[in-house]
Amino acid sequence: MKSIVVLLLLVPGICFAQSDTLSLESLNKKILQLNANHNELIIATKKASLEQEAGSLLIVAGLVLYGLDLFVFQDERDANGKPYDNKSRYLSFGLVFSGTILHIDSHRWIKRKKRPII
Repeated sequence: MKSIVVLLLLVPGICFAQSDTLSLESLNKKILQLNANHNELIIATKKASLEQEAGSLLIVAGLVLYGLDLFVFQDERDANGKPYDNKSRYLSFGLVFSGTILHIDSHRWIKRKKRPII
């Protein structure tokens, strides 16, 4: 019975003795590395949100231009009675397309960087 009690008291001591001893210096290094990773993540998130907002702005501008083209310029005709070939539709498509690409690609600031997990 005494040997079981001694074993139960010694096992945690042996386990803690075998683990890495954490010194104050190693903890400070880990904290500094975590702070650096945290700051990088904050900067990457800000860059991603700025690009996402720019993409959203381009999408909205393209949709507004397309709406204007449909409702305002649809009845305009040239001197021969032919409807105008509205170049603004191509421009609005380009704005929406580039805004969508920018919006989707804005996540590159967050995903592509490999950050160590501590």
